[in-house]
Amino acid sequence: MSKKQNKILTIKPPVPVDLSPEAKKHWEEIVPILISDGVLCSVDLPLIRMACEVEANYEAAVKSQDFKAMKETISLYKSIMTSFGVTHKARQSMKIAQAAAVKTEGIRKVRKDFFDEE
Repeated sequence: MSKKQNKILTIKPPVPVDLSPEAKKHWEEIVPILISDGVLCSVDLPLIRMACEVEANYEAAVKSQDFKAMKETISLYKSIMTSFGVTHKARQSMKIAQAAAVKTEGIRKVRKDFFDEE
């Protein structure tokens, strides 16, 4: 994976033209939030695209009162979006991971500055 693909996005990418109308609405809602939270990379866009279509399928299931489809789409959406910190539990996990990364980086800096270690 190139650094370009793994770069955190700061500008909203265009809505994929082949998304369904309901999925496009969700893209317009969720992508700016993920960008402002600093958790969206260009490599993530296909996954976000899937999440938007799943959300559209959920809306259709609600309208048709298809409870089995509603349950399946909720589960699928949650499993996709958890990696972006959308649930409380996922946000807590991300905070812990970020804190550990900051601590590790601080230890590396101290070793480098004081002990000439890398």
